[in-house]
Parts: sequence; C-alpha cells; structure tokens
Amino acid sequence: PVKNVPARVYVRASGDWAAKSTADANIYVALGTLLVELLGEVAPVPPPAPPPWPGARRVILVDVPGARRAEVRVAVRAPERASTVPADEVLLDVVWDRHRRALLEAGLGGELGWYVARGATFLALRAIGPRERALPALERMLAELGAAAGAAPAAAAVDVARWEVARREAYHHDTAKQAADALLEQAAYGLPADYHETYPAALAAVTPADVHGAARALAVGKEAVLVVGDAATLKPLLAARGFALEVVGPSPRRD
Repeated sequence: PVKNVPARVYVRASGDWAAKSTADANIYVALGTLLVELLGEVAPVPPPAPPPWPGARRVILVDVPGARRAEVRVAVRAPERASTVPADEVLLDVVWDRHRRALLEAGLGGELGWYVARGATFLALRAIGPRERALPALERMLAELGAAAGAAPAAAAVDVARWEVARREAYHHDTAKQAADALLEQAAYGLPADYHETYPAALAAVTPADVHGAARALAVGKEAVLVVGDAATLKPLLAARGFALEVVGPSPRRD
C-alpha cells in the first residue's frame, strides 16, 4: 500500500494516440484501475505549511577551502502562484535581461527562474565563476532586484519581455508530456478551467505599472543569499561590505 502521500495529489494520464485495439483498451483500463487501487490505499497527509514571510536578509557562506571558483545564489520570496501570473512572468524576463547582461559583462555563468519549495515561491538568481568576481556579482544581483522594485521598467523592455513570454508559452503544449505538465500545474494551483485560453489576452494587457507592482510584491531586501567558495578569501570581502554572515563548512572541494 502507498502511505504518506500528500493530501492533494493530482494524477494525469496523457497521450497523443487513441486505443486502436482491444488490447490497448484493456491496458488503459488496467492502468486506471491500478491508480484507483493505489489511491484508495493512501493515508492522506496534510501538506506542510509554507514558511513565514522573511523578516530580514540572511547570508550564508559555505566554506570550500582553496576553491578558485565561487557560486552565488539569491532567492527572494514571492507571493503564492507568482509563476502563473502574466505580470510576474513578464517581470521574470525583465530581470533576466538585466541579469544576463551583467553576467556577460563579468564573464560569469548563471541563470534565473521561479522555484517552489515547501509551498513557498521564490525568484532565484544564480552566478558562478572566479571567486574574485563573487562579491561584485552578489551586489549586482541585489541591485537588479532593488531596481525592479524601485521603479517601473521602460515600456520597450516590457514589450520585449511580453514577446519572450508569449514565445515560450507557444511551445508549452506541443507534446503529450507538455500538455500533461500544463494540466498538472493548472490543477495544483487551482487555476480556472479557461486559464490557458485566457492567458494570451491577459499577457497582452500587462503594463509597466503591473510589472512594477509584481516586483514590489517580492521580499526585496529580505533575500536568502548563499555563497559557496573559499571563506578565507570571501569572508573578509563580504564582511567589509556590511553583510552579516553565517559561515558553514568546510565542505569537500570539487573543483
């Protein structure tokens, strides 16, 4: 029997073919029967409560002695279901454009995206490269978030970001897996039945003021910051810039 499954479990069976024989139909019926039997044995467990809204910025330095490279991650708390709201998706691309340019200028690798953990949604930025560039990268990421919350983006930047979001959405339903993922997200977030049908119009209506409002809803200034690298080099640099640090480690070197 299946035990300790969260109370809200959504099962979606998706395929791009129909049953062409009695054998196929029997397989589908058997699969459905199996799922019903399994779910019938479930002992529901309430989902964990999301963590409280952060009250202050937290900076953790994970020591990897002698590491020549460093990784910096910044996670800022966002409202629940932010990744399904058109204005938040446009905000993601506006910030990504700034973040990408900063990474290129500094010769760093990195990424940006929405992440969900323990029922909480975060906008997360990442940069990785030579350790001497870790502090400038961190300061730039925090500045990007502050700029997004401080003022509305230019209309031209919002136009480009809307186009990028629309381009991604256009390819999100091309395969059976993508269709199943879309349905799963729709069910998990309790979105309306016509969510995907109405999304294009909602996206087209996003304004710079909407994007600014989405940025102001983030916990900017109360981010969770993770720095991984050589503490002997990074700790004095971070402390000199006023970052209150929690040092963890050392961890095994892998570079």
